[in-house]
Amino acid sequence: MLNLLPAGDFVRVHRSFVVNIQYIQRMGRSEIQMASRQIPIGVSYRAQVEALL
Repeated sequence: MLNLLPAGDFVRVHRSFVVNIQYIQRMGRSEIQMASRQIPIGVSYRAQVEALL
């Protein structure tokens, strides 16, 4: 599924979640804040998310 989305705009943050990096408002130790929703960050995805932000 991720390979169908535009490269560079989306990142997998958890095995159940792929997010558009333009909508990330805040990143905590274990979650991402997007508007009124908090999405967990999987341990194995954290370094990849930090590299994009």
